[in-house]
This record gives sequence, structure tokens and C-alpha cells, in this order.
Amino acid sequence: TNELRGAVDEHIVIPATSGLRFAQERIAQYHLDVLVFCEIGMNTLTYFLAFARLARRSMLFWGHAVTSGISQLNAPEDIRELAGGIDYFVSSHLYEPLENAQNDYSEQLWLMQGLTTCFPKPRAPDYSLQKLDLFNIAHERLYLVPQTLYKIHPDFD
Repeated sequence: TNELRGAVDEHIVIPATSGLRFAQERIAQYHLDVLVFCEIGMNTLTYFLAFARLARRSMLFWGHAVTSGISQLNAPEDIRELAGGIDYFVSSHLYEPLENAQNDYSEQLWLMQGLTTCFPKPRAPDYSLQKLDLFNIAHERLYLVPQTLYKIHPDFD
């Protein structure tokens, strides 16, 4: 995140609590050429932002490896250029079937070579670290659920 902030002219934060109208207006004031969604569907604000035309072109990466289903092609022809929707879904030939992959997407499928990711080499683990160093428990079991809380909230059972 810090590297990306250093590489751009301006970095803005739009809190998820700011509301849809505020977020749309804030983004629209920049007259973007391209708006990139890393994923759509994990957050209601980003999901509904995709319905507005906030840039000349919009693209979606595979944070959720399925189509958004939001395409301006579904809009009436006379207002299609004004309609929102995602223009391109960026994926990889490694993730998609060899034939008819476009049929699974409402967006124009853009296939890249390779994994479309770049992860830094992980640091070697510190094997001297013990549970007691972190949690002040020595003999109880410790379970880790590395997941966003709302994905495992009882309301979604």
C-alpha cells in the first residue's frame, strides 16, 4: 500500500461509512480514465459503485474470481455510454477454461499471461516465538481462523 501511495499523484481514502452518493461524487470529480476494482462483492459500497459510470473505462480483478454480472451492455442502447457496469474482467489463461471462457463473464474478459500476482518473498519464521509470548497461555489449545469476521458471523449461517 505504501509503495502504491508513493507512485501516484494523489491518494484518497473513502471510508466505507461515507455513503454511496458521497463516494460516487468524490470519485467522479477526478474524471478518471480507468477505475480498477480489485474485487466486487466483499463490500456493499464497492458493489454499488460499479453500477455508476465513474471513469471512461472500468476493470475488475479476480478478488472474487467470478463475473460481477454488472455490464453496461445490459443498459438500453440510447444510454449505454452513460450506464455503469464493469468493462473488463482481468484474469489469466491459467485460471480460465481453454474454450468459451468469455461466456462466463458479463465483462469483456482480458486474459493475461502468468498468475497476475506478484508476492514478495516471505521472511523466515521466528521459531523461537511461543504461545506464551503472545497470549499468556501455556497449555490451552489455540485456534487461528484467518478470515474476515463478517464471513464467519452467525448472521450468515
